[in-house]
Amino acid sequence: MGLWIGMSDKWGSTWEQNAPLAVLCVGEILANLALMFFALNVASHFWRKTKETPLLFTLLMGISLAVLALDYILSLAFFNGDQVPGRGLARQAIACAIWIPYFRVSKRVRNTFVR
Repeated sequence: MGLWIGMSDKWGSTWEQNAPLAVLCVGEILANLALMFFALNVASHFWRKTKETPLLFTLLMGISLAVLALDYILSLAFFNGDQVPGRGLARQAIACAIWIPYFRVSKRVRNTFVR
């Protein structure tokens, strides 16, 4: 609630003025919660070394990248390009470029996740 009050002071106090910001904030919270629960599921599969782990990990990395890209685009649109860092998006893209091919192609991964 304190965050909302702080943002209301900056951008206006009525719901009509803050509706896009509220939708962006709620959407971001829901997306991050969904990613967190999916990551816990992937971790569970990882520690049990199931056959589904490489696919689930690839999905987690790809979905994380998509959510970050969408968040970045919406933030650019909402904040008119003011102080929207893209470092997290670039970092996730580099991580995807490394880990997705490794989990899809590696013999070591295929031999590890066998259950």
